[in-house]
Amino acid sequence: MVFSDQHEQEEASGSVLAFAAKPRAAAMPAYERVALLRRVGQLLVKRVDPIAAIMARETGKAIKDLPLAEPGADAT
Repeated sequence: MVFSDQHEQEEASGSVLAFAAKPRAAAMPAYERVALLRRVGQLLVKRVDPIAAIMARETGKAIKDLPLAEPGADAT
């Protein structure tokens, strides 16, 4: 497969990994999935500054203009 840029290649790799993980995730009890998602949320909050910097660079927006949720905010 030929990719036009690194982002496209990373996106395809992520899709392959997600597809491969699906059976394992489906077999995981709900309480384990909840714990895993909570941990992912904690890591995202902990790393909000570097994530915001990447988002700003990719979108060309100022960090203050990015739609970042505050910790503990309902993201529904």
